[in-house]
Amino acid sequence: MSGSLAFDEYGRPFIIIRDQERKSRLTGIEAHKSHIMAAKAVAGVLRTSLGPKGLDKLLVSPDGDITVTNDGATILKQMDVQHQIAKLMVQLSQSQDDEIGDGTTGVVVLAGALLEQAEKLLDRGIHPIRVADGYEMAATVACEHLEKISEGFKVTPKDREDLIRLAMTTLGSKIVNRCHRQMAEIAVDAIMSVADFDRKDVDFELIKVEGKVGGKMEDTMLIKGVIIDKDMSHPQMPKNIKDAKIAILTCPFEPPKPKTKHGLEVKSVEDYRKLREYELQKFETMVKQVKDTGANLVICQWGFDDEANHLLLQRKLPAVRWVGGPEIELIAIATGGRIVPRFEELTKEKLGTAGTVRELSFGTTKEKMLVIEDCNNSRAVTIFIRGGNKMIVEEGKRSIHDALCVIRNLVKDSRIVYGGGAPEISCSLAVAEAAKKISTLEQYAMKSFSEALESVPLALAENSGFAPIHTLADIKSRQIKEKNPRLGIDCLNKGTNDMKTQSVIETLSSKRAQILLAVQLTKMILKIDDVRGSADQTLFVKRFGGFPCVDMNKSYSVTDWAMHDGDSGTDSDQNRVKIWALNLQDDNDSVDFDPERAKLENWPPKDDDDEEDLKQREEQSESKLFLSVDEKMKTEEEKEGMEQPGADHASSPSPFPEEIGNPAGCVRRTLALVESLS
Repeated sequence: MSGSLAFDEYGRPFIIIRDQERKSRLTGIEAHKSHIMAAKAVAGVLRTSLGPKGLDKLLVSPDGDITVTNDGATILKQMDVQHQIAKLMVQLSQSQDDEIGDGTTGVVVLAGALLEQAEKLLDRGIHPIRVADGYEMAATVACEHLEKISEGFKVTPKDREDLIRLAMTTLGSKIVNRCHRQMAEIAVDAIMSVADFDRKDVDFELIKVEGKVGGKMEDTMLIKGVIIDKDMSHPQMPKNIKDAKIAILTCPFEPPKPKTKHGLEVKSVEDYRKLREYELQKFETMVKQVKDTGANLVICQWGFDDEANHLLLQRKLPAVRWVGGPEIELIAIATGGRIVPRFEELTKEKLGTAGTVRELSFGTTKEKMLVIEDCNNSRAVTIFIRGGNKMIVEEGKRSIHDALCVIRNLVKDSRIVYGGGAPEISCSLAVAEAAKKISTLEQYAMKSFSEALESVPLALAENSGFAPIHTLADIKSRQIKEKNPRLGIDCLNKGTNDMKTQSVIETLSSKRAQILLAVQLTKMILKIDDVRGSADQTLFVKRFGGFPCVDMNKSYSVTDWAMHDGDSGTDSDQNRVKIWALNLQDDNDSVDFDPERAKLENWPPKDDDDEEDLKQREEQSESKLFLSVDEKMKTEEEKEGMEQPGADHASSPSPFPEEIGNPAGCVRRTLALVESLS
């Protein structure tokens, strides 16, 4: 780094950036290229999952749990991304999921296409700010055009069939598409039960989605009430209760305990007998108090012992214990009861009512759940999903969630556009036409924006097995000739490209949010021209793309390779890094890493070198590798008879002898020495 140093009056240099030589830095066009490459990589992962014929991804967690899904937000959430910009793409998909609930895949694909087009403009010498401004202008044109081609949609309980078709569009790309008509009906009925059409609002807190492994997906049901994963506290209690009067307790259903630090001393059998009699008498009084209110079912957030449970059975008072707080609240809302925090406050007026409380049994597993239905307040509903395994049940939950969100968005804003890539193609034509009227550099960015919008219909056509470019060109020409913005990709081979005829419907709010969020992220990425790593990353190698190749939390063997393929997919020298690792014995050993002294000479080997030359180069490089270790470490090595790394080991295939590279049973820590091959 060139330049002069500034000193204070005492001759001390000013420290502008502490440990600057230890920090990684990526600037200028190199930073832009790195960011765009990372975004394109993330978008490429999700591209094949777009549309009704999109493919699923199988994700394995560190614990070995398996997830099969094509939901963009779920895929990115479970991907362990390291690049900073890739993390922003994950947050973009999550923002779309939080705000809209659907379109999480499309927004990432669009953002990746926008950045890919921006890269071409940067290569032509256009400033990133001009590109960002052009994208902003194009987004305004696209959103205005979406408003123009949108249509009104009636959202009332009488228009149930139209809402079902809308939900079927969302569920068509999910794993539940085999029974998506049934799932769509369940989602619509659930929203209709809890929606407030006067305020145009839907309270999702009143909709609970539960699942249980077993049965078929067709066994999924909508319960106008609450279902809880509990059973009666005693197996001999009744399994079906009609006209239930429910006492909802959040206080312990047991004799009171001393609330001070004082205790009871039991010094004799007589004292113990008196204590037992007191507890029994107290509990009988509590049971009688519940019975006097007219309650025939107790739901308690806390537990009670087996003796108390037996007494409840004798008094013919069914009970459920250890019910969670959220379930307690839903039961109170559904039954119209009041939650009782103190037992003394229980009265007849605070009881909840339900038409039926019944116990569900599942197959031979002896698992049971409790269903509270036919309640006075039918606004609280539960969607109970069945499936052959846990993966199907979890994906069913995600699919239902997306359908619920789409219908909720339509209740809030009852305007729609038609799917199949039709709005993207129509907006692309509108933006391209508007770009012709711009005389500044922004017109190139607007044209690139127009091409980026076509990435969605291209992906739909490609995933459906069509020739993407030919299919897109045909639809574009037909939209212009027929002046019909509803023409899109016929992914399901129904014989028509009119999405209105196919009833492929999307909400205007979802499509508009995809464009705005994608442009917002793209502008932010284009304005980043300097990336600095933290000082604690002492082993950071700047490779092509700016990815760190050494993870300090992982152990590497002596001859590990860290490979990174560039955009061209070639194995060029600038994309390769050799990692030498030395495993140390004691966590408390301090090691000073001197990168100047640890350089490997005569590396990398040329492609035309034969094996003998390669071996000779490795042997020569071994004597050039040094480690500066404190006196304590040297003493420990001498005690254990370990050889120093700088010694000559011509017979070893690695720079370190095997006993140092992997000491048996005592590998505690790894020091990675990295030599860039660029």
